[in-house]
Amino acid sequence: DGSCGDGVDYSAQVGECAVEPALPSPATPAPPPIPPGSARTPVPLGAGCNTIIDRESCCLHTDGRIEDASYAGQDCVPSKPDVFFNVEHQVVCQPSCFVDGSCGDGGDHSAEVGECTLEPAPSPSTPSPAPLPPGTIEQFGALVPTGGELRFYAVGSSNAAWQTWPDQL
Repeated sequence: DGSCGDGVDYSAQVGECAVEPALPSPATPAPPPIPPGSARTPVPLGAGCNTIIDRESCCLHTDGRIEDASYAGQDCVPSKPDVFFNVEHQVVCQPSCFVDGSCGDGGDHSAEVGECTLEPAPSPSTPSPAPLPPGTIEQFGALVPTGGELRFYAVGSSNAAWQTWPDQL
């Protein structure tokens, strides 16, 4: 209806738009707790491991589904390179219970499992990323994960390197 940002009506293409990101309602149950000693975090917004689109991010999460106890809190497991748990949907990440057949389709998917190569903790000389400001919502499925590498290329601007906005990314 043109009420979003630039005044162009995108409703026929994407359904509806939200000027602000949708926040969970107070009735939304909390995500499963992070197991003690675990560096993994639940997939945001109550989503499952199967919604993660890259193998590296898969290893950083547990399944965030809270409606189904068989999935909730399970470590996310990546598939081998060039192998998919579901070829049609190109699923590269599933909860560990799916791999051993105790949830999902009940099949043994252990032959499809890749390896997690979690990054080592930063050395004391490497600065940690700045904490996210209050109210910031991590965008699930972003192509550049939080703290990930980002490059930009500017054409026709001699002062692009002196702008402050790249530092804020």
